[in-house]
This record gives sequence, structure tokens and C-alpha cells, in this order.
Amino acid sequence: MDESVLWTESRDVGKGFRCVRMVNNIYLNFDALHGDKDHGGVHDGTEVVLWEWCKGDNQRWKIVPWCKQYILLSLYPSENDT
Repeated sequence: MDESVLWTESRDVGKGFRCVRMVNNIYLNFDALHGDKDHGGVHDGTEVVLWEWCKGDNQRWKIVPWCKQYILLSLYPSENDT
């Protein structure tokens, strides 16, 4: 198995966010390059790189399930949700 395609998540680093890092080098984390507030934040086209942990918001990720049915349920709340 090619370890370069295997990733792991850290413990919760706040509000359900985690670091995503290489399984064979937990010192390198996903980092939205120049995605911090001082550089305008993360947007379409932001480059994702590997970087040492700097405790930045641009290194905190939340992986959530996605499907069309989930979106429809979130857009159209049931009577119990109102």
C-alpha cells in the first residue's frame, strides 16, 4: 500500500475541527496556504499544502457526510424543526 495516500485525523482541536495529516508523518498537516484571516481567508482556488502545525484556523478541518438527500433535508426543514 502506498502510504502517501493514507491520511489520519488528530484529536478535536475545537468545535469539532481536526487536523488532517499524513499517516506516516503526523508533523505535516493539511494547510490552506495563505488561508488565514490576514490573507483574506479560504476561498475557491486556495492551494492546500502540507505544513507544520501552527495552530492556525487554516489548518483546522471538519469532514462531514454529503449527499443530495442530506442537502434537501437541510434546505427543507420538517414541521418538527420549526
